[in-house]
Amino acid sequence: MIACKSPCGERVDLSPRPHNHRISWPASGSRPGTVRLQVDGDDEQVIDAVRRDGDNVAEIRELPPLTDVQYSLWDGEQLRCEDAWTTTPLPVRLPDLTVSGDDGGSWDRLVGSLMGTRYAVFSLDRRGRYRWHHFDTTDPLAIVDVHPGEDGVRFNRLDERRRDDLGSIEVFGWDGALQQRIDTPRAHHFFTPLPDGSLVYLAIDVREWTNPETGLVESVVGDAVMERAPDGSVREIFTIWDHETPAPHGSWNNNFYPQGRDWSHGNGLFYQEGADSLLVSFGNIDLILEIDRQSGDVLSRIDPDVWTVQGHRFNFPHSPAWVGDDRLLVFSYVDGDTGAVEYRVDREARTLTEVWAWTSSDVQQPFLGQALRVDDGSTLVNFGASGRVVEVIDDEVTWQVDAPLGVWFGSVRPWRAP
Repeated sequence: MIACKSPCGERVDLSPRPHNHRISWPASGSRPGTVRLQVDGDDEQVIDAVRRDGDNVAEIRELPPLTDVQYSLWDGEQLRCEDAWTTTPLPVRLPDLTVSGDDGGSWDRLVGSLMGTRYAVFSLDRRGRYRWHHFDTTDPLAIVDVHPGEDGVRFNRLDERRRDDLGSIEVFGWDGALQQRIDTPRAHHFFTPLPDGSLVYLAIDVREWTNPETGLVESVVGDAVMERAPDGSVREIFTIWDHETPAPHGSWNNNFYPQGRDWSHGNGLFYQEGADSLLVSFGNIDLILEIDRQSGDVLSRIDPDVWTVQGHRFNFPHSPAWVGDDRLLVFSYVDGDTGAVEYRVDREARTLTEVWAWTSSDVQQPFLGQALRVDDGSTLVNFGASGRVVEVIDDEVTWQVDAPLGVWFGSVRPWRAP
C-alpha cells in the first residue's frame, strides 16, 4: 500500500493488485470523485469513483507492469491530490514480445493465447505492453482460442496431448477472477460465443471405419459441431460423417489424435449472425462447409478441387470468415506461401475469384493460423506457430508483433478496451 499527501494534507491509499489497481481517498461533497491519470505518455483517462464507507474508491484496470503512472484525484472541479507511482511487475514472467508499427487504429488491445513453452491468455496494447494476463500451470492443459468481451475473456482449456476429454471454456473477468467454468465434451481447437448466450464448438467424432482397399477396420477421427445452450444442454448440430466419406491422405498417419486416424481435422469456426449459419474449415481434406445452425444442413460445400478457382487455390484452410455477403476470407498455404486470401464467392456457379491476398514466403507455418478482418478494413494475419501477427492495410504492414523462438500464438482477437 502506498500513501501520498495531497495539497490539503489528506491521506490517499493506492493498492496494487495483479490485474487492477484500486485508489481510495476520503470523500467530500455529495458526489463521487474522479481519477484522471496518464500512463507512460498515453492520452489522459478519466475514471469515475464510487462511494464506499465514506471514501471515494476507483478501480483502474489493465495497467502495464513497471510503468510510470501520473494521476490526480478530483471532487467535481476541485483538485484533491496529484502524484505518481510505478506499477509492479507481473507475478509470472511472460515472454518478451517485439512490437513495431503504428500505435493508433480502430483497436487498442490484442487479446490472445500464448502457446509453446507455457500457456497463457494475454491482453497486449499496440506499444507491446502487457495489460492483462492469465497464466495456467495445470498440466497437460492447453489454451488455444480466446474471445474478449465486456465482462472479461472466454478461453478454452484442452488436453495438450489430446488423450483425455478435458474440454472446457472458462470465463475470467478483467479483475482476474474466475467467473464461470463451462464443460464442453469432446471439444478441440476453436469455439465461438453466440448472441443468445449459447456456445458453439468443434468436437471430435471418433468412429470405426472399414477401409475398402484393405478390408481393415480402423478408428478414424472426424469432427462434429456442438452447441451448448445457456441452460447447460448440449446438442449436436452437425457431424462430418453424415456428409463426407473417409479416405487416406498425407496426414492420415500423423498421430495427431491418439484415438485414431486424423481424417478431417476441423480447425476453424465462424458464426454469421444474419444468416444464422456457421462456416467450418477442415484442413486435412481442403474443405470449407457452410452449415445451417438450426438444422445442420450443408448450405455450401466450398471445395477447390471441384469449384473453379481464379487466383490462389487455398490449401489446408484455417479461420474461414464471411467479410461480406459474397466475400470469403481464409488463412491458407497458397502456392508455397502462407497468409490471407479473400475471394468473391459465386455459390451457384461454384467459383472462387481472388480479390485480395497478403502472403509471405519467408514465414514457416507448420500449424495454426488466422485471417481476421477488422471493422476499419484492416486485416490481422496470425501466423500461428511462427510466432508472428501482422496488421495489414491494403498491401502494407502497419503493425507487427513477434514472439521469441519456441513461443507462438494460438488465437488472437482485436479488442477496444471500454
